[in-house]
Amino acid sequence: MAGSVHASNIYFDESTQGFPGFLNQGPAGFSFLKSTLEGEGHNVDDALEKNFNLGRIPDKVKKGYQYIVIINPIRPLDADEITNITSNINAGIHIILICDNPSAIQNANQLLQKYGYYFQHELMENVTLSFLPSSPLVYHAIPLHSGTDETYEFPLYEWIKPNLLDLSYKKYLNESFTLNASSNRAYNFIDNVDTNPLNRTILTHIPVGNGSITALGSSELFTNARMQDGEDLILLLLDIPGSVSYKPKLTFTPYWNIKHYEGKIVQFSVPLQNDDEYPLFLHYMVPEEMRALLTPADAFLTLEPGEKKTLYFQFQDSGQKYSRYQGDVMLNISVIGKSPAVLFDKEYSHTIPFYTEVIV
Repeated sequence: MAGSVHASNIYFDESTQGFPGFLNQGPAGFSFLKSTLEGEGHNVDDALEKNFNLGRIPDKVKKGYQYIVIINPIRPLDADEITNITSNINAGIHIILICDNPSAIQNANQLLQKYGYYFQHELMENVTLSFLPSSPLVYHAIPLHSGTDETYEFPLYEWIKPNLLDLSYKKYLNESFTLNASSNRAYNFIDNVDTNPLNRTILTHIPVGNGSITALGSSELFTNARMQDGEDLILLLLDIPGSVSYKPKLTFTPYWNIKHYEGKIVQFSVPLQNDDEYPLFLHYMVPEEMRALLTPADAFLTLEPGEKKTLYFQFQDSGQKYSRYQGDVMLNISVIGKSPAVLFDKEYSHTIPFYTEVIV
């Protein structure tokens, strides 16, 4: 992870007694999470650091922080706290509510039910989070459902399974979505009855007014032992455009139709324009089986912001009668610059299909 475009003030609540604080540096602690987020440029606090009253979520938190993270609330929220939280969500606060402890479900649902969702009385075991690029496995999680009838197994919202890296910043803030997971076993821990372990909603995001509430059924990937697997999920929840939603802005030809004479060499051009505010480094990769036929004059080039360039390729026909070729060229784009606001160590790739056509 690297610097974020939108640095935020993030508060982890300890008053509800489910979050152990940032001091624990063991496998189950959250100290790595704090240092990682602070490395992104965020301000990360909890009640102990700020010397806040541990008996409730203080009003000053709701006024000074963009994100409030509540994990496994063992203490019930009182009516005034819930009223203050909901009004502050409307005003622009983003609440992240995480619950994977059966003892915290009722208290978590005190807040979540205001928005039509509930954590179920159900536990999933060996859960695959296939919506993340690495498809990590967590030992257990609590799924969500929507509606007022707790017998609903599945949410009423349309299920979507987006590519995490394709979620745009605007889309994340302004649209509801759910993310799903599957497991090899799920059971109702009230009745101790096995249930359908497949296709459960593990995360839901609900925009409300100028803010949002996001509910997640597992905290495991936030712990010191699993931070590497959970990095993409953290970026999604905190909506860090530098890695989740930032994409270089480049105008290029999305496919190539190469026209040539039989047995001849032809040169064709590929126009490029950098529409981004940062310099871009481009690298075209031709598949190995086509390299004797398709050769770029310069496979590497740099484009300054607003700059236009033309890249030239040479195609050498093999001379075989009626020969036609098709394949894909990979365009890799890296961002160049000194600002820590963008992930400069990340490549963004586009696949460009091409085919050849003999001129008769």
